[in-house]
Amino acid sequence: MALAELLSIYEGQFSNNGSFRLARGEDLRACIANNGVPELPAAYLIYGVERRRRELLYIGKSGTLKTDGSFKNQGLATRLRMKQGKRWRAEFYQDEMEQRQLDALYFRWFVTFGGQIRILPLKAEADLIQAYFDDHGRLPPWNLAA
Repeated sequence: MALAELLSIYEGQFSNNGSFRLARGEDLRACIANNGVPELPAAYLIYGVERRRRELLYIGKSGTLKTDGSFKNQGLATRLRMKQGKRWRAEFYQDEMEQRQLDALYFRWFVTFGGQIRILPLKAEADLIQAYFDDHGRLPPWNLAA
């Protein structure tokens, strides 16, 4: 299945979804708060924005399921602020925008587990990565392994 088709399905399936834009120099924590990013299990995508062009850079998830059926305490809002490698993501995102000469990053997310919907974020992430791989024959640049 093509990534665009899967994203369209996810928009209909996961009613708790959204997006936001982080511009160069913008405060990540404030941006997350101002855009109502939830502290829930989710799958998300990060695009680099240059002029009007978007390139998918990363597919990720928040929410790790424990053996007792509960989630570890790291929802989407926290996940987006945590470390990328050894650096805080706020710094990582700004450095990447500078190096890639991007105008902004665009974040798109889908809460995959809550209410009537109970799809593990790991499965949603894997399905998105598979669709991207089917389209491009490789992983997004920031996904180091699958």
